[in-house]
Amino acid sequence: MSEAKNARTDCVSGILDVVFLPCTIGCGMLSCAPASAATAAGSSTATLSGTSTDAKAQPVSPDAGYAHTVLADHPIAYWRFNETSGTSIQDHTGKGHDGTLHGGVTLGQPGIVADGLAASFDGETGYIEVTDSIWGGGREVTIEAWVNVSQTSGDFEAIVSAVGLEFVHLQLHTGGNISVYTDTGYSLLPIVAQTPLDVWRHIALVASPSLVCLYVDGVEVGSSTTAFATIHSTTTLRIGNGYGGERFFHGRIDEVAIYDYALSIERIQAHIAASKANTASV
Repeated sequence: MSEAKNARTDCVSGILDVVFLPCTIGCGMLSCAPASAATAAGSSTATLSGTSTDAKAQPVSPDAGYAHTVLADHPIAYWRFNETSGTSIQDHTGKGHDGTLHGGVTLGQPGIVADGLAASFDGETGYIEVTDSIWGGGREVTIEAWVNVSQTSGDFEAIVSAVGLEFVHLQLHTGGNISVYTDTGYSLLPIVAQTPLDVWRHIALVASPSLVCLYVDGVEVGSSTTAFATIHSTTTLRIGNGYGGERFFHGRIDEVAIYDYALSIERIQAHIAASKANTASV
């Protein structure tokens, strides 16, 4: 890994902040931490005047270890699946991207974090849909999720996906690909197997115009160098279901987060490490 310094200027309501961000080159691309992470890492910050009126505090749950680590990286959506009843799941970023349950989804199941919960999907009718926003449309995206497959399928098992040929199809199978749909077509990544069963795995997809990377448990397992400028957007995002309204997931999904930038491998590994500080055994 090599390190560099990258200066970013933010102008909010006439205020100029200059933040020197630590950058690392991983999976062939340059990634710079958000300002909050950079400050924690000991970078230099010069504030010339006033305070930002646009800053928003990130809500942190009482079981703050894992959640605090994720929220420190400023996801645009983060679903913890800690609900035990009801027909929706909360977006813990405070941005209101709550999801609606459909079909065979069971809440209150054991999750990756010992003091947290997960949602279980029946592999036949169950999925969660988020339709209140536009997903994609920018140059970069990161999606991470914890999955625990309970049964294999002859079809893809979607983790997070659009239902059309849009945005991202993050999915499991024995063949085929994981896809990122872009203005130049698509970037294809090697598929992640549905097995092993009954084991928690961390899956992360990181896309930028120069490179798309796939990680399983913090280890790179594939990449694509197909160039693009923007990622195709979608207004229909599903968890546990995918293309054509099919590709149902069979098992548990937990701690799904989406970012509008390319999260570094160091931060992905930090999230995994935070989960191990208090990990469920089932």
